[in-house]
Amino acid sequence: MDRGRLTGLDGLRGIAAVAVLLHHVFVVPGSKGYLAVDFFFMLSGYVMARTYEARMALPEGAANFMRERVRRLYPVIFFASLLCMPWTIWHAGDNAWWIILLNLLLIPTPALGQIYMLNPPAWSILLELFANLVHALGLHRLGRAALAGLVAALLPLLAWFTAQGQSDTRSLYELLAAGPVRVLLPYGIGVLLYRLWRDMPPFKVPAMVTWGAMPVWLLATTLLAASPWWAALLFVVLLCPLLIAGGLQHGKGSKALALIGEMSFPLYAVHAAVLLPMKDYQLGWLPQIAGSLAAGLAFMLALRRFNAWQRRRVRLPSAPLAA
Repeated sequence: MDRGRLTGLDGLRGIAAVAVLLHHVFVVPGSKGYLAVDFFFMLSGYVMARTYEARMALPEGAANFMRERVRRLYPVIFFASLLCMPWTIWHAGDNAWWIILLNLLLIPTPALGQIYMLNPPAWSILLELFANLVHALGLHRLGRAALAGLVAALLPLLAWFTAQGQSDTRSLYELLAAGPVRVLLPYGIGVLLYRLWRDMPPFKVPAMVTWGAMPVWLLATTLLAASPWWAALLFVVLLCPLLIAGGLQHGKGSKALALIGEMSFPLYAVHAAVLLPMKDYQLGWLPQIAGSLAAGLAFMLALRRFNAWQRRRVRLPSAPLAA
């Protein structure tokens, strides 16, 4: 089995990031673009199980895993959030510095209708790290049957929150009550899929479905403003596993998809810094999209240099302390 990079999944990660961007550019009542984040959670569960799960049972395995996850996620959202500071200072007034400090620490601060006013996507990083912690502390010890049972137990809870319109994580209550269910269900499915498939899903998914199903589903359920609540649930439990299966079968070795995947997280983290001031000045959708993509690309290139510096720093011996 090839243990190389799964570039098909990279491409899907890029599609999901663009879906979130469009969800925030075109503020449409009933938009389902936020569901792309649930795909991120499931994909994360798959990739974390594939990459790290075998090492979690080792001494210091859980601590090392969490250290890697914080090192991977936190600098990106931290630096992206710094770019949002001018907008937050302008809008939050005297409370701005408290909001900035707490949000930089991933602590929610309900203000002006946002639980993370500094950088709204930060809520998902907090939930992702929570899922990683659960994975490291106990989820990796569960067998397939027990993990499937946990997923089955979470399903009616997510169904209830979705039916109540509380699965979009827009408020502090939704973050703290619905948030853990929202992240653990798709994340757990992702872990289970890896254990069952080992990169070899037992059925074929056409390339057209792999690359087109997510945007078509999200667009259709958004245009149908009265789409039933269970359509969002079906996206998570049926379409997302289908997409992962397709991503495992298509796009292997594609440099373009690898680049799209590399840019997906920087774009997701930084697009609010572009959109918030642009919306203040009522700029149109085209400059919003173009500006966000340009910022995502620039941020990706900057992160390349930062990560290269980090790797050099780890390899170099520490300088002796001054007397």
